[in-house]
Amino acid sequence: MMEESGSRNNSRRTAPRDQENVAIFGALRTIHNDLTRIPAEKIAVREWTRFRCRFGCAAYGTHFCCPPFVPSTAETRAMTAEYRTAVLARFDTATFPPGPDGLPLSRGEILRTVQRTIADLERTAFLAGYYRAFGMGASPCALCSTCVAQEMLDAGTTPTAFDAVRCRQKKMMRPSMEALGIDVFETVRNAGLSIEVLTGREDPPIYFGLVLLE
Repeated sequence: MMEESGSRNNSRRTAPRDQENVAIFGALRTIHNDLTRIPAEKIAVREWTRFRCRFGCAAYGTHFCCPPFVPSTAETRAMTAEYRTAVLARFDTATFPPGPDGLPLSRGEILRTVQRTIADLERTAFLAGYYRAFGMGASPCALCSTCVAQEMLDAGTTPTAFDAVRCRQKKMMRPSMEALGIDVFETVRNAGLSIEVLTGREDPPIYFGLVLLE
């Protein structure tokens, strides 16, 4: 009898939170429909991702949303451990409408759409009471044609993490998942979604963003 009573009490306690989760996902889907819930513990933070940023990515050291200007994998691992729930946002670029000129969107235009959508999702969650909401985009930031970090390099000045205060888009700019040390492939698969390596430049990419909720 005591076990049955305890079970009923747990149901009463969790039901309001379940209802809130349904409500927030409904609100988020008014911003972007292709969303998947994922427990925060399923977010894979791996050291190798930062090595790939440092060796092989031209954006390394030229964008304030990229290493070495962003938090380390250890900081990311500690931060994500403070959350229980997150949402993955999937962006299938094959479904994106063409631009006003009728031509396919450029990669920069696509990434700006992704970044603005992630910012809108984060803001929507925040206004719904998820005050710890934090979004992460995909690939280097494309909100500006040239990042202030690159402008400093071009002028012969080496930027530091403290110079990130000069970012022109601080309210919207967020680091990508991979920049923070998150293994996007493993995380997406942990959420039960499929993701594959593209083998040709003609293949339309699929991008993923992440919003930590609570």
